Amino acid sequence: MNLIYYKSKKGNFGDDLNPFIWEKILGNLDNYPADLDFVGIGSILDERLEKSANKKIIFGSGVRDFLYNSENLDIIKEVSFVRGPISKKVTGLDYITDTAYALALTGEHQHYLNTKKKHKVSYIPYFEQAEGLNWDLFKTMTGYNVILPTQNIEIVLEEIAASECIITSAMHGAIVADIFRIPWLRLKFMKQGHEPSLTSELKWNDWMQSVNIKNPSEIYSDLTILAKSSKLTDIIKILLLKRSFRYPRYNLSDNAVFESKISQIKKKIDILINYSK
Repeated sequence: MNLIYYKSKKGNFGDDLNPFIWEKILGNLDNYPADLDFVGIGSILDERLEKSANKKIIFGSGVRDFLYNSENLDIIKEVSFVRGPISKKVTGLDYITDTAYALALTGEHQHYLNTKKKHKVSYIPYFEQAEGLNWDLFKTMTGYNVILPTQNIEIVLEEIAASECIITSAMHGAIVADIFRIPWLRLKFMKQGHEPSLTSELKWNDWMQSVNIKNPSEIYSDLTILAKSSKLTDIIKILLLKRSFRYPRYNLSDNAVFESKISQIKKKIDILINYSK
């Protein structure tokens, strides 16, 4: 079975959750049919999947826009589901949620829940903004720990688990915080790297709606002031940014919703394992 996900040259822990989770839960992927594509975590439901004629298992993936037509894909619907209601509307497949939540089904999950807290607040930038910005200045002026999503995935997970609260511009930073039952807050940029703001909003809302998070608290900012600058005017802007964080209303999915989603994913995994040789 072929694990299909986006592979960033820089590294991006949200995408890198795929081999980390699925090899633990599904075992050796070579034990599954070779002509089967497993489309996992990420917003990768688009025409690129049509390059392979293999049968597809769509396992919690999401769309990037409202235009993609998945009718050309040979999808095994018994096992397949998408990330959220927006992806369902586009593809016609049922939704559960983003399958990064399967992290809760791994043996490591309890370790992360029990990790001793060492950071009051940690900030996770979007992976395309991890380089080129002065994060040392940000840490000095705000007092917040910074978790770069381009680091080794185990380091990122440990750092998230060691945080009391998470502020994040990376969607999977919020998702993993939610899995670890850590309150999280989105820091929204006017532009999310090279990604159109509409795409970013679609992805976030697709996921948040899937776990019944309504009217989420958010912060808006433009962190280009961190572009390796130490000018006094930029330092003042950073201090003003921290002031906007002063009394945040953090988000967290309801425990009952969380448990229900994990149970639904577990049932799909049990069906999927039957496809192994």
